Amino acid sequence: TTETDLGPLGSGQPSRLFASDTDGTVDLHFKWLSQYGLDGMNLQRFISEVHSPRHFEMRNTVSRLVKEKAAKYQKYFYLTYDISGASEDSFVNDITNDWVNTIEGDLQLPQSPWYARHAGKPVVLLWGFGFSDRPGTVQQAIDLTNWFRARGVYVVGGVPYEWRTGANSKPGFAAAYANFDMVQPWGVGAVVTDADIQSHYENI
Repeated sequence: TTETDLGPLGSGQPSRLFASDTDGTVDLHFKWLSQYGLDGMNLQRFISEVHSPRHFEMRNTVSRLVKEKAAKYQKYFYLTYDISGASEDSFVNDITNDWVNTIEGDLQLPQSPWYARHAGKPVVLLWGFGFSDRPGTVQQAIDLTNWFRARGVYVVGGVPYEWRTGANSKPGFAAAYANFDMVQPWGVGAVVTDADIQSHYENI
């Protein structure tokens, strides 16, 4: 936890809030992976934050700790680039520059023996393509996937839940989905009512 400027608690103790970028927090998360028999975790990185020094450093601190704790607990991890809130004009360049300079360069995440691989290739998940409220065109999705693939990376697309039929996707994204090495349909909020459950059972 981290101390705040909110003033003391009724007990007189300083007020503290949960913080993701502390050694104890990340260590506990990896301890839970071991305790509950989970093989690894996904490290989310919002590309919209790379231009904010405070957020950029926080994400990098978390990344360093994840790399360290993955080795300590012998658990796998891999990176997700989340394009939520990103600039349509710059996010592709932001991702490629961040991957080369920060992820492969400064942090050396894929060099970790505990960075998840498929067929020897480091895994990256690109989350948000095809969602109506996220940036990105079909061509940007294809170009970015191909750029990673040319660097020997296995690319997963985090896509709308009904990606195959395009029912809740931007128009024309089938070509982008087909170009990913794997798709990860986003299921959060996809099932709300009993009718949703029945529909998914019958149709999906």
